Amino acid sequence: AFPAGHSVGRDTTLPRGTGAAGLAVKERAAIATPDALGDPRFVMSPGWQAALRPSAYRAMLAVPLLVQERVVGALILGDRTGSVFAREKVELVEAFADYAAVALDNADLYEEARGQRRAAEVFTDLVATLNISLETGAVLQRVAEGARHLEGEGALVLGGQQDEPSAVGAGEQP
Repeated sequence: AFPAGHSVGRDTTLPRGTGAAGLAVKERAAIATPDALGDPRFVMSPGWQAALRPSAYRAMLAVPLLVQERVVGALILGDRTGSVFAREKVELVEAFADYAAVALDNADLYEEARGQRRAAEVFTDLVATLNISLETGAVLQRVAEGARHLEGEGALVLGGQQDEPSAVGAGEQP
């Protein structure tokens, strides 16, 4: 749909308010155009204009992805320049966008719940360690390991007794 070297995929983020998607999100409604470059309603960077100019696919239909009035993205379809999207096609894409928005929201909720479950497991393990050992080094080590599991990175925990401060990095021995 786009010229060689220009693709729009799942990791593509357009600046807020850009192009057909930006207008669809702003107006919270489907936006269709037979030529995105010739449509004065669209704001596009010179880079996107240059990418679209040689393309034979400049007709666009953009639909916001909404979940309970909250925008979670936009769906854009392209067609040959000059094509007009029939009302039936627009309605079909809007229905698909509604389902896609709910699916994306559910996936986000699932990831959030998974993270909360992981945090609860780490805290449960930490409480068990605290109940078993009162040795400062062991407790600091377990806190550092828990922080690493929650954040996915190294952690440094400072603690200890007043006269014996300690620093423990996750994965290191005190």
